Amino acid sequence: MKISINWLSDYVDLSGINIKELAYRFTMSTAEIEEVIELGRDIQNVVVGKIISVEPHTSQLKVLQIDTGEGVIQTVCGASNIKKGDLIPFAKLGGSIKGIAKIEKTVKSGVESCGICCSPSELGISDDHTGVLILNGNYIPGTDLKKIIDIEDTIIE
Repeated sequence: MKISINWLSDYVDLSGINIKELAYRFTMSTAEIEEVIELGRDIQNVVVGKIISVEPHTSQLKVLQIDTGEGVIQTVCGASNIKKGDLIPFAKLGGSIKGIAKIEKTVKSGVESCGICCSPSELGISDDHTGVLILNGNYIPGTDLKKIIDIEDTIIE
C-alpha cells in the first residue's frame, strides 16, 4: 500500500515530525515500510508560461514564443495539443524536471530552444507524455508551478 504524506496530513497533524521517524513508527506499530519515495523535489524553476504564438517549423515541430512573466522566450515543441493563449508549465533555463537535471539551451532543426513545455510525465504527476499539460485557470505567467500544483509529496510504501 502506498500512502501520500500530503493526503495523510489532511487528516493528521504531522508538523514537526521527521519522515524517517514516521516511517520507523509505521514499521514498529503497523506494517513494515518498504520504501520512502520523494516526489517533485527535482522539479525546479518551472513556471506558468503563456503561449504568445505558435509557428510551424517542421512537419512535427513548432516554434513557440512563451511569456514567462519575466519576458518572452522562444522554444521548440513537438506537442500537438497546444495553441496560442494556452497556459502551460514551462521549465526555464537552469531549471530541472523529471529525468533532466538541468535545462539548457538547445538547437532543434536549426532553431534555438530556451526551455521546455512540460508534459504531466515530465512533472512526475502522471505517466502521460502525449502532450503538454494545459493549465485550467486564470494564472499569472511567471507563477511558480509549485504554488498552484501540489507536485511535491512523500510516498510511504
